[in-house]
Amino acid sequence: MAKKRIPFFSILGEKQTYLNLVYILFAFPLSVFYFSLSITGFSLSLGLLIIVVGFFIFIGTMIMIQGFRWLDVQLTRVFLGLTIVIKKEEPQEPGFTNFLNRLFGAGATWKSFIFYLLIKFPMDTIIWSVTIAFIAVTLELLLAPVFYDSFVYNDDFADFLVRFFGDVYVLPFLGIIWGMISLHVIRGLAWVCRGINQVFLSE
Repeated sequence: MAKKRIPFFSILGEKQTYLNLVYILFAFPLSVFYFSLSITGFSLSLGLLIIVVGFFIFIGTMIMIQGFRWLDVQLTRVFLGLTIVIKKEEPQEPGFTNFLNRLFGAGATWKSFIFYLLIKFPMDTIIWSVTIAFIAVTLELLLAPVFYDSFVYNDDFADFLVRFFGDVYVLPFLGIIWGMISLHVIRGLAWVCRGINQVFLSE
């Protein structure tokens, strides 16, 4: 049996729509935080490697990145509806050497290192920027009748639409349509986040 297509406007009533939006809006500032700490730790470890201290800073950085990974796994589950299973480590013999073997021998350690140092920050920056742009245009169209005659309102795009349609009160209707399109775009962006998170945050 063929799956029913989701009606264009039904996205408004779906809880996941707003969870996706919250995730995207907060992912960018979190990415700035992650990237700042990760690149600082990595740079310090390289600079101080010659006096051995850098090696321990690098270990601390890798442990910190695993903390970021754990947090993002939880956020992905709560806001994006995707459960990423992190395998529980089997009991290992104690000792610093065994700890290093577990840390640096795990593929997830290096995947998350690449993710937080090279991928997540630019990805979230682009996704956040696109989301904000769509939201801004939606609000501009919806509120055009309120602010169009205000001296602080100066927008060539709105002026063009008003001249084209001949009435500023047409713009809120365009805003509703554009807002619906925006929600579908945000859903697509969240789908991208889910896919990339699954690749880089899984074991």
